[in-house]
Amino acid sequence: MFASGLVKLLSRCKTWWSLTALHYHFESQPLPHFMSWYVHQLTPDIVKRYMVAGTLVIEIVLPFLFYSPFREHRIFATISNMVLMIVIAGTGNYNFFNLLTALLLLIVLDDHFIYKYVPKKVLQVMDIKMPLEQLIKDIKN
Repeated sequence: MFASGLVKLLSRCKTWWSLTALHYHFESQPLPHFMSWYVHQLTPDIVKRYMVAGTLVIEIVLPFLFYSPFREHRIFATISNMVLMIVIAGTGNYNFFNLLTALLLLIVLDDHFIYKYVPKKVLQVMDIKMPLEQLIKDIKN
């Protein structure tokens, strides 16, 4: 993610530096789908600028929080990147990239977060069981 954001700025492309890249992206991306057209037409220019700024922050700044000693920082950075991947998948056809990135992002989350927020049915299908000591801690709390 960091390299993806950095290359946008290092390319010295005026659209990234002026935060106007999304003014062109939705209609010129390699594999657009029907949502691309709607987002391009219905999103105001100022919102697109905020989206570009948010993308750059998520891609360049937040990856450093993956290494934070504070659990909340890691969760915030992971969820922010996951939301970005969902938005990219919803407005473009880069799904393989999004799936790979989302899968790698799961490594950052701790077991307690996964057991608490991932639906139990998904954990059962994947045959993932909560460790006994974690279960005992959760019961005591």
